[in-house]
Amino acid sequence: LWITFSDGYLWWAFSEPEVAWRGTDDPLLGPRSRSTIGPWRNASIAGRPLRTQSLTSKLTQVGNYRQTICQAGHDAYLLRKINDTSELIFAEAEAARKTLIEVATRMIGELHWADFEVLADLILARGGWQRVSVLGETMADIDLIIEQPTLGERATVQVKSRANQSVLNEHIRHFQRSGETRTFFICHSPDGKLSTNATAGVHVWAGSELAAVAVKSGLFEWLMDRVG
Repeated sequence: LWITFSDGYLWWAFSEPEVAWRGTDDPLLGPRSRSTIGPWRNASIAGRPLRTQSLTSKLTQVGNYRQTICQAGHDAYLLRKINDTSELIFAEAEAARKTLIEVATRMIGELHWADFEVLADLILARGGWQRVSVLGETMADIDLIIEQPTLGERATVQVKSRANQSVLNEHIRHFQRSGETRTFFICHSPDGKLSTNATAGVHVWAGSELAAVAVKSGLFEWLMDRVG
């Protein structure tokens, strides 16, 4: 098994056992060659991209080796990544995260409306968005206009305690007429699964998706304080 790092990915292939003499001592060509069995691949057996940024530095530091060939080391980790298997501690972490999101979903369902508005504001703020204005009193379909100062991008926000697909569809129609490029539809307790219908620029945070965003934003303990 051979690996290399290029264009932000780990690439791997199996080699043929034979080494062929190329008939030259030209250092630019290399005196020997060895063919691979099949093409080089930058994804796991299941097709998951092997991006360098998602791999441990214990393995990726091998990419700094300045000569041609070396032992990669950390073979067990490398094989797990290629074969899409995980160590027990990773499986435990995945189970813990799933439980955390399930509990956060229930806690969000217990929030008072005013606290839910604060939660939405905190999530957006921790994502780098700043509130520009509040429009809820004059424009029924838009509660906030927010801005991402580093990107110079604006977005609209609609916060709903309850909503079904028809309510979301109406918001999408308003958004498409608004001239804005991005909108966030944040729902406390959705009535069924909400879909953006692949509309560009529309982000829906509701149910477990909203809980996952809240947990990722570091707001689990904040939720505990509000429902405890």
